[in-house]
Amino acid sequence: MMKEKYPLFTIVDNPDIKKILLCLPVDELFFMKAFEKFKDLKLKNSEIYFLIHQSFFHLIRGVDRHYLIPLIDYYLNRKGIPNKNFYKEIIKDKFFCSVDLNLKFNITTANIVKNSAYNQRIGKKFDHSSKYFNIEIVSNNSTKFYDKVIEILNNIK
Repeated sequence: MMKEKYPLFTIVDNPDIKKILLCLPVDELFFMKAFEKFKDLKLKNSEIYFLIHQSFFHLIRGVDRHYLIPLIDYYLNRKGIPNKNFYKEIIKDKFFCSVDLNLKFNITTANIVKNSAYNQRIGKKFDHSSKYFNIEIVSNNSTKFYDKVIEILNNIK
C-alpha cells in the first residue's frame, strides 16, 4: 500500500487577502515575547501566518492551528537552509510580505523570508542583511523592533 503524501501546511487561496508570514524567533525568550506581541494582531485585508520551529509548538496557545506553519528540522540541510520541498510549499502560496522577527541573525529564517515574499521582506539590520531583506529595521531593543514591525504592517496597502 502506498503512503499518501500530506502537504506541510495548506493555505486557502483568496486573491483579495494579503498573506503575511511572520518567522518567529528561534531563541525561546524572544519567541515568547514576539508570540505574545503578534498573536492577536489583526490587519485589514490581511491574514497573518506564523512560522514556528518544531521545538516551540508545545508553547502555542490561543491561535488557530490553520495559521501555524511548522519549521521541522527534517526540511533543513546541515547549514540550516530549508530544502527545495519546503520552499515549494512556501513559495506556492505567494506571501505578500514576510518578516524575520529574530533579533540575532538566523540564516534559516533569513532565507525563508528572502524566498517566500514577492513584495516586502522585513528584518533587523545586520551585516549583509540587505541580501535577505528589502526593509531593514535598526534597533537593539526587542520592544522597539516589534513595534516598528507592527507600524510597517499596519501601513501595508
